[in-house]
Amino acid sequence: MPSSWWMPWERTTSGSIHCASFKMMTRTRCHRFPAWVRFTVQLPAHPLPPIPPFLGLIITTGSAVLTVVAAAGDNAGAGLPGIRSVKRTSFQHVENVQGLSLINAMPGAWTVMGESVWSTRGWTYQERKLSKRMLMFTQHQAYWNCEHASFQEDKCLESSVFDESVFSWHRGDRNHRFLFQHRTNFETYAREVSQYTARNISYATDGLNAFAAISQVLAPRFRGPLWCGIPTTAWDAGLLWYPRGWLKRRLDPHTGEKLFPSWSWAAWDGPVVYDDDNLCVTTDPRAQWKNTELAPAERAFPDHDSANAHIRSKSLGAREWQLHTESVDHYYTCVYFTEVGNSNTWFSSPILPPPATEAQHDKDLHLAEHPPSVLRFRAWSVKFSVNGHHNKSSAFYGGSCGDKDEDHQVCRLLVFDTHGRVAGTIHVSGDHKSLTGTYEFVALSRSTLTNDDDDLSFRSGTFQRPPQDDLADIYLGDSSKPPQSSQIDKGSNSYLRNWFDDRRFNSKKPWCQYNVLLVQPTRLPVPSAVERLGIGKIHLDAFHQAGATLKDIVLV
Repeated sequence: MPSSWWMPWERTTSGSIHCASFKMMTRTRCHRFPAWVRFTVQLPAHPLPPIPPFLGLIITTGSAVLTVVAAAGDNAGAGLPGIRSVKRTSFQHVENVQGLSLINAMPGAWTVMGESVWSTRGWTYQERKLSKRMLMFTQHQAYWNCEHASFQEDKCLESSVFDESVFSWHRGDRNHRFLFQHRTNFETYAREVSQYTARNISYATDGLNAFAAISQVLAPRFRGPLWCGIPTTAWDAGLLWYPRGWLKRRLDPHTGEKLFPSWSWAAWDGPVVYDDDNLCVTTDPRAQWKNTELAPAERAFPDHDSANAHIRSKSLGAREWQLHTESVDHYYTCVYFTEVGNSNTWFSSPILPPPATEAQHDKDLHLAEHPPSVLRFRAWSVKFSVNGHHNKSSAFYGGSCGDKDEDHQVCRLLVFDTHGRVAGTIHVSGDHKSLTGTYEFVALSRSTLTNDDDDLSFRSGTFQRPPQDDLADIYLGDSSKPPQSSQIDKGSNSYLRNWFDDRRFNSKKPWCQYNVLLVQPTRLPVPSAVERLGIGKIHLDAFHQAGATLKDIVLV
């Protein structure tokens, strides 16, 4: 909190609150001098109308000097506690014990904010992440937060001399900050998508608008725009989001038409997640994109299996890249790339900067504002059976499917070949828990089994490049006899330790799986179009033993 601050407020007949004068004397690095700020806080009727997307960009561009947060109450008309008629509900109590005055401490800022309705709203997410300075009004007290310090009314931390150690206490919870440090661009992106989609959006049409400021910050790190929330230079990995709870398709409230393409997480109301920190490295693209605007990043690997190897290639131009592999808490191997001479920026894969021309800038801007909703690519396709049986293995991200209906917010359905063998597992939202029938599966990329020593590709701190010829790497022989029917009964597949039955398919083969889309035909007026229904993994051998063929895919 500033060392001295006062707010004489005036309420107008229109319901607005005018701050006639707000004096801010602060010793943080943000300001070392008195700053007078005049602003108006509008308290409209609830619910709020849809918000224009450019309002979020004001924070990103630095135009907003201060963000005032009304974090009390459960609606926009709750007011600012402590300002005139709006009373606080939490107070400090003083007790005198043997001449010593004792007072209870009030909760910290992010504890209070985490319990507020404000922290559940989608539109406030980018405010929390990107605001330079925040003045937060709660039922307990007012809080101040900026890049360098946090203050609250019940603590006196002001000093005439700025001391970093005095103010560093507020950095314990860093979820409220947008961080790239010690994270690749895709790790940061995945974290933001996971946190954002867990919030509530009142208007379905705002699914992307409320993420626009975050997208603008992310785009330079990916050296390309985001289409419908997906980075265009990490396309094959960006499509691999999983449901983390119930998903409901977003529809236009006026026409009932589906909003956003099915391949985008923005098309679905509900939480999603990317389940691998090395997702861009543990996947190798197999789809051949027909959209000429797409510029997938080149996957560059060293010519020998060694850590921290330097990489040059003709297509990467004159830039030289360095591959790093680090063991993280003996749990998994972190793989990332840096440009030589720029070790502070971690890339999930090497990406060339786009041409620095005005035409390229205008093209990127147009595509970011008007992204295509149809993806066209050529990929391996095959049909498998799904019969409602669930994979009960606890090895999956988020645990296993439960036995009760309420546990099935996310379901991991077993995928069977014509011999009744478990070829893989597909993740779907809980409303598809009883999915049965024969469906089409499309291979997007090839994948490692894990990102730790259990996978030969990451053994002993090395990183083995993926085979480039899948057909030369598959086993087309008999993968042993089909299992007995009792082994695949619902609830009795405890023998499964992976996405597939590793008694029938070789789990020791490097890069042994495909990342696959479960698709179904759509009624949209696009010839031969399909839409996304689920995402998962199928063993490479099982996929080709089932008679996979190359096919042109139109995904909407």
